[in-house]
Amino acid sequence: MTAAKTLYVDHSIVAKPQYRLLLETLLRGGEYRLVLSLWNLAEMAAATDEVQRAERLEYLQQFSPRWVLETAALKSAEVRRYLWTHRFAQAAPQEEVFFQYLSEVLARSGERNIRIGETPHSWIERFSRQQFKRTKDRAPDALSQLQSFEPDYFRELQARAFPKWVLKSVPNRDPDEKLLTQGEQQTLAEYCTQNKADFLNVCPVMAVEDALSRIRTSNPKRNPKPSDAPDLMHTIAGIAYCDVFLLDDGWAEDCARQAKEELRQHTLAEIHNPSTVASITNRPD
Repeated sequence: MTAAKTLYVDHSIVAKPQYRLLLETLLRGGEYRLVLSLWNLAEMAAATDEVQRAERLEYLQQFSPRWVLETAALKSAEVRRYLWTHRFAQAAPQEEVFFQYLSEVLARSGERNIRIGETPHSWIERFSRQQFKRTKDRAPDALSQLQSFEPDYFRELQARAFPKWVLKSVPNRDPDEKLLTQGEQQTLAEYCTQNKADFLNVCPVMAVEDALSRIRTSNPKRNPKPSDAPDLMHTIAGIAYCDVFLLDDGWAEDCARQAKEELRQHTLAEIHNPSTVASITNRPD
């Protein structure tokens, strides 16, 4: 029996009831399996209408969704795998990407105060809407500043920032479980930087985020929005490891398509909006 393909849905789909029949058509046949992330939960939890939050979650849970590992955990897994294989010449540990239970994702995300048997409902109940709003509200100013830079200067900034960005995902222990010093971790981040092309070729989440950081700031005339922060995280989760990414956001879709075109060495998700997704139903493999 062929395994179901993974279908990641952006909040722009979840938030619009008119797309429910479309989702049901895709998911009821068994060819596709719904995938959600913590960012789906966060955007549902941010709604002030409690009845709406509960109704959306109940609707999605009827499809028994799989949960994709949080982006920071995926990046850590990719960097570890690359270093184990290329720097230490040892077998790389294998990390699962999709999980049946939300608590499994939380346990691997480094989140504090994880409750045994955490469910989407209980996670939403303790979600901080104020903190999430502050995170979203910082996005426009940050993106506006980056958009204002000349392209050459932005590339220079990105090149300088690359090893620091990788360093955040470098493991704190080597393959023999020996604790690494900060200096040793920095050396490993520099190794990834010196072999940047090879590194990004085998690390899809890192490659997608790296590409999107340029693509999303390339238009100096665009006015950034608070929703740009979660849009980025949905796009990374949606195209790096899933089979299909479904959204109804023109700008986010354009960015996703540009990233996929730039990263043709990776097998990234098919990208669809409600108008194009009909093309994948009932087609021959």
